[in-house]
Amino acid sequence: MKTFSCSQITYWIGKILLLGTVLYFGYKGIFNPEMFVRLIPAWAPAIFSATTMVIIHGIIMSITAILVFFNKGGRWAYFILLLMIVAVLLSVRGMTLYRDLAIFGGLLILGQNHFNKKTV
Repeated sequence: MKTFSCSQITYWIGKILLLGTVLYFGYKGIFNPEMFVRLIPAWAPAIFSATTMVIIHGIIMSITAILVFFNKGGRWAYFILLLMIVAVLLSVRGMTLYRDLAIFGGLLILGQNHFNKKTV
């Protein structure tokens, strides 16, 4: 029987919580974009409508969260997810900013742990 160390257990708990949050907001962006449209700055929807931008963002967030969870996509999945969070951090103000800043920090720690140890 395989035993798990405390660091492996906390790694997986953190991974599930962090990526679950990203996946939840990606899902909400796809199926309830009106919830986030008001957060898009007025200057942003130059090419697409704000609703389309939120849906595209939600799709990319959801796909990359699934890839990171199943350790697929390598570093690219982490980088894309981090860039999506940076885009939100640069364009959104208020309480959402604090949530996304926490997600950004968690992704940095998760990515560093995953690529440095390769134990999980």
